[in-house]
Amino acid sequence: MKNAIILHGGQSEEEYYDPSMPSMSNAHWIPWLQAQLLKKDIPT
Repeated sequence: MKNAIILHGGQSEEEYYDPSMPSMSNAHWIPWLQAQLLKKDIPT
């Protein structure tokens, strides 16, 4: 069985302090990547 751990860098200072931006775990490519790995039966 394969497993995956997603590690990401920090967001920019503008994004961090902008209350209209979603949390880092729900933004950018992270949810997309997790979905792709789960489709291939790779726990993430």
